[in-house]
Amino acid sequence: MGLRKTFLAFVYISCLVIFSCCQESTSSPLLVEADSLLAISPEKALQKLKQIDISKLHSNYEKAYYSLLLVQATDKNYLSLLPCDSLINVCTEYFYSGLNKGKSYLYKGRLLVEMGMEREAIDFFYKALPELKNGKSEIRIRGMIYEDLGRVYYSQSLYNEALDKFNLACNDYMSINDKKAIVNALGFISRVYAIQNKNKDEIRVMTQAIKLAFETKDSLVISNTCNNYSMTYESLNKIDSALQYAFLALSYRPFNVKKSPIYLSIGNLKLLNSEIDSARYYLNKSFEDGTVKDHALTHGYLSDLEKGQGNFQEAFEHLTVFSEVIDSLYMVDKSSQIEQMGYKYEIEAKVASHKASMRLTIIAIVFVSIIIVLMLLLVLQRLNKKKTIAKLLYKQRSEKMLMEIANLQTRIDQNNLQIQCLEKEQLDWDFKIEEKMREVQELAKQKNKLRNALFQQTSSYTKIQKLSKQDRSDNKSIKVLTQAEQIELRKTIFQIYEESVAELQEKFPKLTEDDLLYSCLDQTGLDTFAIALCFGNASKQIVNQRRYRLKAKMIIEE
Repeated sequence: MGLRKTFLAFVYISCLVIFSCCQESTSSPLLVEADSLLAISPEKALQKLKQIDISKLHSNYEKAYYSLLLVQATDKNYLSLLPCDSLINVCTEYFYSGLNKGKSYLYKGRLLVEMGMEREAIDFFYKALPELKNGKSEIRIRGMIYEDLGRVYYSQSLYNEALDKFNLACNDYMSINDKKAIVNALGFISRVYAIQNKNKDEIRVMTQAIKLAFETKDSLVISNTCNNYSMTYESLNKIDSALQYAFLALSYRPFNVKKSPIYLSIGNLKLLNSEIDSARYYLNKSFEDGTVKDHALTHGYLSDLEKGQGNFQEAFEHLTVFSEVIDSLYMVDKSSQIEQMGYKYEIEAKVASHKASMRLTIIAIVFVSIIIVLMLLLVLQRLNKKKTIAKLLYKQRSEKMLMEIANLQTRIDQNNLQIQCLEKEQLDWDFKIEEKMREVQELAKQKNKLRNALFQQTSSYTKIQKLSKQDRSDNKSIKVLTQAEQIELRKTIFQIYEESVAELQEKFPKLTEDDLLYSCLDQTGLDTFAIALCFGNASKQIVNQRRYRLKAKMIIEE
């Protein structure tokens, strides 16, 4: 009996483990979509994540996954991680190992760096490294960790340690051929060389960064790298080379990215090169889209410029503005530091509170009153459950109806669009039909001209033309076509105008041979007198009567 209970308990625990594993292998489609957007468009990913209702996420894994994605999106949009403290704690506590654990430690470290707790941040960065294997995603995260470690060491003036970490980051980025990340890491390496006065190494690294930046074909990366190269030459007092790369950085700057830092750099270089007018022009240009800090630097440079030109009043005005802006920036920085300290102490207070609550929980377990409270809460929960279910049902019905309305509107819009397309196609076909009809009419005219020309080459036409030139004053003396000539004429006409005759016979089967002959002769362009001669008459009235009778027959048959 004991073995049976043990076996059943084992099966039950195994099912729970398998179920939990299955839960972690599946996730919300919305979260998967947001994850795919992170690399392409961090702004859209952040918007998508903010629209997700966390209460609709079913498992703890999805909630932790959502927290990690939101932290990543916040970081990729260059926003402060301070408000994400609780989200990062969820990730570090839930994920047991692997890539997500490594990411959690990475962002925990970045949060601590932002709070000025570099020593604690370094611990989390090093704790993240063993969680990462050799997959492409793991290598990229490892490179980011080495890069962050390098920045921390750089800020602490530990330049050899910083250089070592930046080189490790660069090696990881090279192994996955992430050229943009390589360029960024090379930029940090060049800064270390600059501080260590290793000018040749600095130039070598920046030259490599410039080459890779152009290979990325990313205008912003190229612009930033050229600007860094310009500052390198400026530090070496090579003003002409610095100007060359500053203008190159300006030419590659995307239209939606601020150009004021480059304008400011060019203005300063022009000032150092004693090109006063150009320096004043570019320094004033930096006011267009610069930050408050950029404006302060611009006023400082303009103060030096005006002072050098002997314009002491203008130099004093710029210096005054410079001082006011610097003071305001100091106050903002001070308030930011106070805010960071507040977050730091808030975290420490949370930890202390958590420990105190644990002690209180242990003590509270002793008292039976907790059971009574829990029972009361259960009763209240059941009472509120009906209201909650009713609200959820109402919300679901409302959302379903709104979705149906939106679907119907979408179908209406689609149908309207199809109608517009069909109307446009109908107009196009009408135009093409009219064009083809005009073409058919023109071809029919050309065909008739050719048949008339062919008829004019016959002896019958020559004879008719000759007879039509007779004196018409005396009908008795007028000569007409003989019976044999009329037979020859009929034969010639019916042969040349065979298609017209066939069409008339098909459409008007009651027409006589004389009617058909007249219809063909009427197409040749002969006048009424000449047509009368073809029928052996000298009177045009006979032809007019035949024309009238022919029209009457055609109307009746139609």
